[in-house]
Amino acid sequence: MERAVGAPLRTEIGRYGPGGCALYGPRSGDARLWDWQGDTP
Repeated sequence: MERAVGAPLRTEIGRYGPGGCALYGPRSGDARLWDWQGDTP
């Protein structure tokens, strides 16, 4: 099963500190690879 939208991963070292999430999504042109897209609280 492939995920086409992306995924939030919990992180302690992102922009929002403990409890925040780093957002990753499929790379444009090669959905097998994912790139960081930003942080969220």
